[in-house]
Amino acid sequence: MENKILGTNEAEVLVLAYDRFNKIYKEVMDETFWTNNPYFRLSKIKDCFSIYTEIIKFKDFKEAMKIKLEDHSLGKTTAMQLLEIVRHILIHFPFFDSWKGVYFNKSMITWLPQHKKIDNFFSDHENQINYVYRIKRNDKVEAETVIRIPKNYTKGTNIFLNNILNEKDGIRISMVYMKKILRSLTKNIQ
Repeated sequence: MENKILGTNEAEVLVLAYDRFNKIYKEVMDETFWTNNPYFRLSKIKDCFSIYTEIIKFKDFKEAMKIKLEDHSLGKTTAMQLLEIVRHILIHFPFFDSWKGVYFNKSMITWLPQHKKIDNFFSDHENQINYVYRIKRNDKVEAETVIRIPKNYTKGTNIFLNNILNEKDGIRISMVYMKKILRSLTKNIQ
């Protein structure tokens, strides 16, 4: 992506989005965040996933994201897609009070045509392997999580989000991954 100078409107929105994303990021990375009640944590997690997906909708990032998806391995591409899918589930099904309580099934997902992306993702990935993701600093693993691709989605089984991605390490790793993507997308933006 070539060097791009933002207009006033774009800059204002991106600054607000990045500031909020970074604030939530710092909260989630702090161990005390996980002592808050489950509803509070879920609300912050929803906000962070929403902000991330809004930022990557910025027109100059869309092309860069296509290139990034082409350059990534299957596991990384699946992880990037899963971030968007998790956001869709959290936003389109706001009925839950905690991460552990969030569930969906094929009939819930397919009741509206605009949920086709979620249905396609889980139908297409149903028989794939699980993926392991780690956060390392100085060759020390600080966090590790497994993305468990549900096996019975097309059968209509209830799928709990916590069984795909555990709350604490899964969210931390997701947020580190989102932050890396955002940082790489904005390095040429002034």
